[in-house]
Amino acid sequence: MTAPIHPVDHALVEAAAQVARTRCRGDRHSMAAAGRDRDGRIVTAVNAYHFTGGPCAGLVLIGAAAAEGAYDLVTVVAGRTTGPTRSRRDEEDSPTP
Repeated sequence: MTAPIHPVDHALVEAAAQVARTRCRGDRHSMAAAGRDRDGRIVTAVNAYHFTGGPCAGLVLIGAAAAEGAYDLVTVVAGRTTGPTRSRRDEEDSPTP
């Protein structure tokens, strides 16, 4: 028995990728998520690092969606930027050549 094939929601993937590229910086925010509500709205979020682990981007997305009144998420995607990330703090702490 094969699993059903679900079409890829390219707009949702791009929304998560855009948030990852523009908002994920350093260790505090390294993952992004996007979700689509049944009415078509797209909500985005990033993870929130904490020394105990912190909530993942998907969990933050659920809270952000609820804050916007989007209670019926039908699709969720998550991802991160490729390559190492640097925080502003890392850049400030780096010696100037």
